[in-house]
Order: sequence, then C-alpha cells, then structure tokens
Amino acid sequence: MLKPMKKDASDDIVSLSHLPLGAHVLYTYTDANKYIENAVAFICDGLKLMQHVVFIDSSSHIKMVKEHLINKGFESKIRNVLFAENKDFYYSKEGFVTEHIQSNFFSVTEPLLDKKVTLRTWGNTIWNDEKSLLEKLKHYESACNEFINLQKTLTVCSYNGLKLPASIHIELEKLHSYVMTDDDITNSKTYNQQNTSSQIHSKMLETLNKKLISSLRQTQNEYKFISDYSLNLITKVSKDGRLSFISNTSFILLGFSPIELLGKKVKEFIHPEDYKTLKEMDPWMQEHLLHLNYRVKKKDGNYLWMRAAINVVRNSITNEAEEIIFSAVDISKEKSLTESLQESELKLETNKKILQDLLDQIPEAIFIGNNGRMKYLNPVAANLLEADASELIGKKSVDYVHPDYVDVVDKRIKKVQREGKSIDFLDQKIITAKGNVVDVEAKTIPFEYNGTPSSLTVVRNISQRLLNQELALKSEKLTVAGQLAAGIAHEIRNPLTSIKGFLQLLKAGTIDIANYYNIMANEVTRIDTISSELLVLGKPISTTYKLENIFTLVSEVKVLLETQAIMKGINIELDIPETVAATIKCNATQMKQVFINILKNAIEAMNENGNIYVKGHIKANKAIIKITDEGPGIPQNIIKKLGEPFFTTKETGTGLGLMICYNIIEHHKGTISVESNPNKGSTFTITLPLKENCDE
Repeated sequence: MLKPMKKDASDDIVSLSHLPLGAHVLYTYTDANKYIENAVAFICDGLKLMQHVVFIDSSSHIKMVKEHLINKGFESKIRNVLFAENKDFYYSKEGFVTEHIQSNFFSVTEPLLDKKVTLRTWGNTIWNDEKSLLEKLKHYESACNEFINLQKTLTVCSYNGLKLPASIHIELEKLHSYVMTDDDITNSKTYNQQNTSSQIHSKMLETLNKKLISSLRQTQNEYKFISDYSLNLITKVSKDGRLSFISNTSFILLGFSPIELLGKKVKEFIHPEDYKTLKEMDPWMQEHLLHLNYRVKKKDGNYLWMRAAINVVRNSITNEAEEIIFSAVDISKEKSLTESLQESELKLETNKKILQDLLDQIPEAIFIGNNGRMKYLNPVAANLLEADASELIGKKSVDYVHPDYVDVVDKRIKKVQREGKSIDFLDQKIITAKGNVVDVEAKTIPFEYNGTPSSLTVVRNISQRLLNQELALKSEKLTVAGQLAAGIAHEIRNPLTSIKGFLQLLKAGTIDIANYYNIMANEVTRIDTISSELLVLGKPISTTYKLENIFTLVSEVKVLLETQAIMKGINIELDIPETVAATIKCNATQMKQVFINILKNAIEAMNENGNIYVKGHIKANKAIIKITDEGPGIPQNIIKKLGEPFFTTKETGTGLGLMICYNIIEHHKGTISVESNPNKGSTFTITLPLKENCDE
C-alpha cells in the first residue's frame, strides 16, 4: 500500500517519481497553479528518464507548462514532449465517444510506439453536457486501462474537481490504481484490477494489435534492408560481450562472413588500446549516443580504422540495458590522410626549425622583411647593425640605409615584391644603430616567411674589400705612372727644348719674338695638358659618383697615352661623336684608369707601327666604347681568364690591371667583353648605362 506522499518541501509539488510503469492515476484538481506545477514535475521526471511524454490539455495550460519547462532548463528536451489540445482530442460531433478518443490517441502515439520507447501520458479530460456521462467515462477509462496494461505506460487522467460530480468521482476511483489531489497521492482503495479486466474492449485490442504487428513487420523489413545494403558495419553486442548480430558488410570490410563472427567475443576483434577506451566509456551505463574511433582486426591480421555510433538498447519496461548496437563506417582513408597531414605538419615544423637554425648559423648578414619592416635578422645581421635583434624586429628597414641610397633600395625591394624575381648585389652604405657608416653590398630575393610573402636580403660588409681594392688601384697607378714616365718625360722635353731655343735666340737678339709667341704658348699648353693628366694618377681615390661625359673622358686619356704610342710608331685614331653627350653617373678617376689600362695594354701588345682604333657610340640607352688594336690577338683559353687576379701574360705584369678594370666597370653596372682574332688583333668593348638607367 502506497502511503500518502506529501508535497516536496522545496518544489511544493506531489512527486510521482516512485510510481511503477503501468500505473493509472486519477487526478482531481481544484487549484490551477498547483495543477500546473504538478504537471511540469510529471514531465520533468519523464525527460530525466529519457522517456517520451504525451501531454493533452488546453492551449493556455500548454503555454504555461512550456514556459515552466524552459525556466527549468529543459528547452532543448521539449522536442521529446508531444503536446495536443484536449478540445480537439475529446470532442466529436457525437459528443464524448471512446472510439473517437482512441483513434486520436493512436494517431498521436503511433510514431512513439513504433520506436519502442517508454511512454508516459497526461490527459486533462473534458466533456460537454453529456447524457449517461458516467457510463461514457467508465467506458473510456476502461479502454485506457487496457492500453496501459499492454504498453506499460505511466498515465495520469486529470479532471477538474470543481466540475466532476462526486458520485462519478467515486466510480472512477474503481478504475484507477492511484488517486491524486493537488497535495498528495495514495493507492485507490476501491481499485480492483480483476474487475477492470472484464471490461476489455475487443475492438481496441484488435486495432492496437494490428497496428503493433504492422509496425513490427515494417520495422523488421526496414532493419533488414538497412543491415543488408548499408555500407556501414552494423553489429549487436549482448551483455556477455559476444556478437549477437553482424551485417553482411563484414565480409567486404573485414574479410569475415557474419556466421564466422557470431557468438565471438567482441574483445577479440578490437585493438587492445581501443578496447580499453571503450571500457572506460562504459556504454552500458550511458543514456545518450556515444561515438568512438577504433581499430578492428581483419581476417588477414591487419587493423581497419572505423568510426562507430554506439547506442544502448533498453527494456521498455524495466529500462535495463539489454544490448549495444554499433553502426561503424570505414575511416581508414580519412585516418591515413589525417596522419599524412600530421606528418606533413611535423615535417614543416622540423623544416622551419632547420631553416631557422641555418639562417642563424650562416656567416652572412640575413634580413627578412615585409611591408618595409624587419621580421627577422640573424646574429651576423644584428652585429652588423650594432644592436640586439630584439631591438630591431619591427623597425623600418630604410631607417638603417644611408640617405644617398634610400630611394634606390626602396625601388629594388618593390621590384622584388612586384616581379617575384631576385636582384643581384648592389654596393651601398648603411648606418648602424650607433651611427657608424658601413660600406656593404646587398642582394634581395623573394621569400616566404611564416606563410607571408616577404623579401630576404643578404648583406655583406665590403669595407675591407674596398680598402684592398683602393690599395691595389694605387699600386697599379704607380706602376702605370712608372711605365709612362719615359714617354711623358720625352714629350715634355720636346716643347721645353723648343721654348729654351726660342729664349736663347731672343737673348741673342737674332729673332723677332712677336712671330714666335703663339708657338711658345702652344708648347706650354701641351706641357700643362700632359702634366694634368699625369696628376690624375696621383690623386686620392674618390668614391663620389658624378655626371660625366664618357666620351670626353676617353678623349682626355687618349691625350695622355698618345706620346707613348708615338714612341712605338703607333697611331691612336679617335672616332667619337663631338656633338653627342654620353652622360653617365661615374667616378671619373676610376673610369680613366680603365681606359688607361686597356689602351696601355694595346700599345704594349703591338709591334712598332700600326693603329689603335677608339670608337664610341650610343645604342639602347647605353654608351659603347670599342678599343681595337692590331696586335697578335689573344688565345680563346686565355680570354676566359682575363680579369682574374694575378693572371698575366707579361713577364713583369702583376695581373691586377684588368682585374681592377673589370671591378670598376661592374660597380658602374657596365660590362667588358673581349673579341680576338689570331694575328689580327683584339677588341675590348665597354658598355655603360646612361644616366636614366643608373638608378636601379
């Protein structure tokens, strides 16, 4: 006998949580607020037990119940509650008719019965002014009893106690196992299950059985179709851990026929590590769907990666777990791709580390930047700028470029970013964090750093190299000066002799000096020209580049070397446009050094008598100077070595002359090429960009 259950002290409701499945409760209410609270508690208990609920009541009551459920945090589970309005449910044209109510009830609950889920129902019974109301209600409640006994549902039939006659209430108690008011619930003292069994309604049972049998057959057919033709591997595992069912897909995926696997322990086919994970998940105790990636052993001994949805099948009456269903799909390709991706990511991280270490260890200064700011610099670069790398990251690159080179460097970087091509080394100057000026050469290439398009610049300190070149150039100048000394002395002595003779004649009074002023002036001018060109060799080397007419520089060098050529009977023919200005940006002293070395070599290569042709012209925005001699020519195997340090064919040569020439022309963004024919002579072609092409 169930003792009266008082309302919960905290929630102020009557608890039905201890009622067994198959209970039929008669609830007569008089307080509308308490009624709503009790209805909400009934629904909440069902949702907590993963049961489906059918709630039949007025639209106003349904609205209030939904609001309470949302406030209690059951918003996401309301979908498991089927709401229906009682005025449509209980009323028909013929009045309160049990068959009509049964039809409505079956149409509402049939989808839930098909799913074989545990069901609890609540119906607020209403009626119009009915004749024989007691007989109709007894007929209806008896039908409810049959359904409840068959389906083991928990059902509450609620009545408005202010409208239900007391005589009818007494009779209805005989048809309900429990009686409930707003405040408590007790066993029905007059309920007699044996009496109610005599009131079986064959039509209802026949209809219900037909629907259940039809539903069962349809479910079986659907299940067989799914298991036979699904690409998923569907298995059932009994409580003792054995396979009680396995779909035909097992042969395709695992190589086993279903009959080979039935009755086997599932543990035998799941990888030990994954079986341990499955045990820790404890699916038998779960109320919700589980997912697991695991390895299944194939017939050949290899493992196949699968992803399974795991669901527990429970007894609809006792709610005890009876079996577990696995629906698994082959994810071996996906797993392989994932592992390949992870391996690639690991290799990428490893390569990044190797690259970082490589950049850190390179003995060259390396700068990486984008959007004009430094993103990385190695220790050598930081040392070059006389600062810590952490202080330089994020700083503008041009802040450390000498003002004379800012525009050129900016254009070069933009060109690399625009064209995606590297740009060769350029001599420039930088300013360190301590304000020191350093001569460097820099090469920029496109580069991707941390997934971002960037530029990588290699910077070399060339201060020592420039110093060595300057010393070599000075040495070569002194050598050239010594070699020219005899010819220059002879050339100066001739006009001095003439002037001295004229002065002696003038002193003796034997000539009219007025007739010889112009001759003496010309001789002095020639001495001045030769001495001025000779002084060029003795001037300190300047690193300043100025705009010069390259054709004028060639003409001036011709004057300087003409005497040495004449002493060997060699004529230097100059063919340069006098009206065309071939303006280049250069160091005039260095340029003259180039022409001196090449012309001097041509004179020395020739025997007595002959011609040296010096021609100049402009083509494609470039100044081109060709120097052709009539010497014996240069063998092809030697031409390839020209410009190498200390390579010379002269007995007393140093091999530095042409090396210096090549370096000077290269620094001026020009080229030197050599053509030679045996016994016919050689031609040195010097090409230099004009002013408008010197900025990049």
